[in-house]
Amino acid sequence: MIKLIKALCGPQLREQDNRNERQVLKWGIAWIISLAAAGFPARLELYDSAWITLAGTAVNLFFTMGFLRAYKNFITGADELERKIQLEALALACAGGLLVFSGGSILFAGGLIPEPTAAVLLGALGFSYMAGIVQARLRYI
Repeated sequence: MIKLIKALCGPQLREQDNRNERQVLKWGIAWIISLAAAGFPARLELYDSAWITLAGTAVNLFFTMGFLRAYKNFITGADELERKIQLEALALACAGGLLVFSGGSILFAGGLIPEPTAAVLLGALGFSYMAGIVQARLRYI
């Protein structure tokens, strides 16, 4: 149980790593908010202007690029063990996303579930990534 708590809390990182990790968190939250702010009003048909949709997309792409840059800086500045943990988590996230989305597409084609959306894919990626972090930290820490 103690090992699981340590894996969930993560290792004690250097100050630079903590700073990079906070930047990833800030950009990630901004990306999620911009995605929701751009997508939900259009889906609810609160507006029908292509310009508003394009502006929302541009803002979301800005935050997406910021998030990716912050994550790259985090990985570049991390030590070898943290890079290995992140790589394993990313591999599991990719596998989880592929499994959920390809399986969901087949089930949709068979009429068993509604069509999988981007939210389903992002959720599968996120949960698989978190599981990968915990699994790798349990193995290495």
